[in-house]
Amino acid sequence: MSKKCRQLKVRMIDFRGGGLTLIFLLGILAIFLTGPIDLRRAAANDSPVISGSIATYSGNQQPSTIIQNNSSIYTIDIQNLTTNIGSSSSGNAISLTDSGSTGNSVPGLELNYSGGSWYLYSADSGEYVNSTGGAGNNGANNPAANAFATSGSAGGTGGAVTVNSSGNIQTSLGGIVTGSYGGAGGAGGTAIGGFLDGYGGSGGNGGNAGPITITSNGSGQTVTGIAAISQGGAGGAGGSGTSWTFWGQGGTGGNGGNGGAVAISNYASITRGGSGNSYYGIQAQSIGGAGGWGAAGNGSTGVGEPGGVGGAGGSVTVNHYSGTITPSSGMNAYGIFAQSLGGSGGGGGEGAGVAGTSGSGGAGGAGGSVTVSAGGAINTSGANSIAIVAQSLAGAGGGGGASAGVSGIGGNGAGGGNGGSVAVTGNGAVSTSGANAHGIEAQSAGGAGGAGGTAGAAG
Repeated sequence: MSKKCRQLKVRMIDFRGGGLTLIFLLGILAIFLTGPIDLRRAAANDSPVISGSIATYSGNQQPSTIIQNNSSIYTIDIQNLTTNIGSSSSGNAISLTDSGSTGNSVPGLELNYSGGSWYLYSADSGEYVNSTGGAGNNGANNPAANAFATSGSAGGTGGAVTVNSSGNIQTSLGGIVTGSYGGAGGAGGTAIGGFLDGYGGSGGNGGNAGPITITSNGSGQTVTGIAAISQGGAGGAGGSGTSWTFWGQGGTGGNGGNGGAVAISNYASITRGGSGNSYYGIQAQSIGGAGGWGAAGNGSTGVGEPGGVGGAGGSVTVNHYSGTITPSSGMNAYGIFAQSLGGSGGGGGEGAGVAGTSGSGGAGGAGGSVTVSAGGAINTSGANSIAIVAQSLAGAGGGGGASAGVSGIGGNGAGGGNGGSVAVTGNGAVSTSGANAHGIEAQSAGGAGGAGGTAGAAG
């Protein structure tokens, strides 16, 4: 072979070797710039997949918790887990909450949890979902002559809460704990009119609560209790109005917000360990907010104003399809506690002066319908423990305000609300033991009427 050919062959070999080296160096540079290629499935303790207001978690979460509080996330989807979530020494294993700012309503919240055979562990709650409307602002006071104070603003509405849960939950407190709360109405401002008139501001209305829907699909699995409370906000109190010489008139009380509908469907066994008192297997309540108190009027003519109307309790439905509920072995334990409760009316404000006229009380709110169906077994033990409590209780009417003056007229008391329908059905076995323990307690009761206000001479 000629020298020229040998040189060409060497150069070709060098070129090939240089090409392989170049490819290798480019690969190293790519890894340095972008990081190593990771073919693992995305795990939940990595950043969740965010799509709009929805956060999706999957994979290996232990030992971290999942927290989305007051963020822009309103739905959490948890699926395809490969291990447990949380620990027995941590707070809530999963927490999804939203609280409105002053007077603002909040959007609905939804939690979808599919844990398979894995567990949620927590020192508090396994799944905690809470939506709370913002409280209203208080009205401004006015100390000027011929004063008109401003009214309080309304509370915000609590959002709807939805939980779909399938998995084992072992906690120190509740397994699934939910709430929707209307914001309280702001109080009316006070007015001191000096030598002229004074008019107090009215209280703001309480916000309505949202509905709560829970489905526990953990057939053959265990949950340490389910709780759902939907409660309307209380009405704000009226502000007093005072005049040293002429007309003083208070503000009216705000109306209470309504409780939302509560519906629970359960297929899991529910066990609360230990011997603690006042434990619930399933607690479902819809509660109307109390009406605000009417405020006093003081002057040569003093006029008190009416109290606010109590909010109505919403409908409550509990279906225990399968599994066994064993709340605890302590006193006052309840297998299923289902209650709709109307809010009480606010009391009327006092009228004081040469001529005093007092405000009437606000009417009590109605109780909603309550329906319980128990296809699964319920076992309770301990004094005063009850397997099933189903109640619709209306709120009491507010009392009329007292008056004082040379001529005084007391306020009228208001009527209580009406209780709703109550139904308990099912073919599941019910077992109770202990002093004053009952199998089923079902009750519908109207609210008591408020007392009329007294009328008397000043001094």
